Amino acid sequence: MVNESLNHIRQTIILIKYYSFDLHSYKIIELIIKWTKIYPHHWLPLGVTEAIYQGRLKAISVEQILNIWLKKGEVNQSFNYEFSCLIKPDAFFSYQEDQELKYFFTNVNSQQNFDIFTVNKKSEELLKDRVINMDKIDKSSIEEHESSLNNFKPLEDYSQCFQKLKGFIAIKN
Repeated sequence: MVNESLNHIRQTIILIKYYSFDLHSYKIIELIIKWTKIYPHHWLPLGVTEAIYQGRLKAISVEQILNIWLKKGEVNQSFNYEFSCLIKPDAFFSYQEDQELKYFFTNVNSQQNFDIFTVNKKSEELLKDRVINMDKIDKSSIEEHESSLNNFKPLEDYSQCFQKLKGFIAIKN
């Protein structure tokens, strides 16, 4: 259960970073902590994918989509499987990023009596310390991560939708 939730959160963070979502004044980890308190974890990557599908690359848009789904009590996605395969970047977490995510998920996110609109003092201090540590990641791991993003190659997919998109791109060139 925990590993599955972490996987959904990883997917969400990768999509948000890869597509350069406008986070306003938030840090990704702050949004993730907030969202995991309100919404089922498996909805998060679906909400981000839905925002990409709608061309709304802002964190507030993801939150609006998730709120609508929460009111309905179910996911109501407009995109299909082929679209989600097309947009999925071939990126991964570094070991340090993965450890920090596990730390947040097990320590900060598992606290009882968490008010979704305010962060208690202890959590805020933990978050501040961890965010500072995230900023101190050495440049070699960042460059390694960025190079993997720049070498994105989608999977070979021979579905009808993919072939139409591929044909459209070939016509433009």
